[in-house]
Amino acid sequence: MTASLEPITGEAELELSDVVDALDAQPGSRFKAMVGLALSATAIAVVVRATPEGGSQPLPVIALLLAAPLIARFGKRLVAQRMYRGMRPSERRLALTVSERGLDVTLGAQQSHLRWEQVLTSREGQRTWLLYTSPTAFIVVPKRAFQANLLGEALKRHVQGGVNAARPWQPQLLLWALLLGATLLIATLL
Repeated sequence: MTASLEPITGEAELELSDVVDALDAQPGSRFKAMVGLALSATAIAVVVRATPEGGSQPLPVIALLLAAPLIARFGKRLVAQRMYRGMRPSERRLALTVSERGLDVTLGAQQSHLRWEQVLTSREGQRTWLLYTSPTAFIVVPKRAFQANLLGEALKRHVQGGVNAARPWQPQLLLWALLLGATLLIATLL
């Protein structure tokens, strides 16, 4: 049996940089970027191969396909800005109490209690902790709301990486299939 957890309380106001960090900490961010690059390379190979011999290369299409992964990367920041601006200022204030019973979360005027069993897993970003309550829904908790790493220690003790958590693996399978398909298509074209 683990030692009793003294209640830990923290408060912070969510900032745009916290939302950006949360999106960067999402599982599979780098893998999704790799799949995007592979799909762009495949599309470029298809466009180049489809161009008749002696015909002009469709340079605007190739340029767009080269730029697509970069646009997606910068798009993540735009998504974060939209999410942040979509929150009312009162919804940006977070108060969290961590205890042996679970988590008491106050976002603006809304209060809820989460038992430890309801937190599927947690993920640490550079500036934030993400507490997953479903495979796709999470609470962003800025690290500056807590002294030292007390929240991290409590999460490691009670969540343990979400042993019984439903993992969001289905999108990863789709991405692997797209990557494999792109690789096979390039191999057949070359």
